[in-house]
Amino acid sequence: MDGRLVATHQGSAKALAKRFPKIVVDTNRRIIDHGDIITAGGFLAWVDLGLFLVDRILGPVIRAETARFVLADPARVRRDILPALLLLRRTETGPC
Repeated sequence: MDGRLVATHQGSAKALAKRFPKIVVDTNRRIIDHGDIITAGGFLAWVDLGLFLVDRILGPVIRAETARFVLADPARVRRDILPALLLLRRTETGPC
């Protein structure tokens, strides 16, 4: 993993970087796919990663059906995280 970009939740970023100083921690991406290793970060990383793998192995139709079955948003994996970060920042600093 040395030198690779790794996705993680912002609450785990410092500890992960301290434990593995040769990786590059990214808290802004939900999934990072290196081909041989996939990392996921965020509160619902298991859902994001699961849908990502279903899409890769079984295709987008089955991914959408799986997402509906578990009541998840299949497009969430591909969305930019910036709007969520802006909303989070707004709630941390109070109303705009």
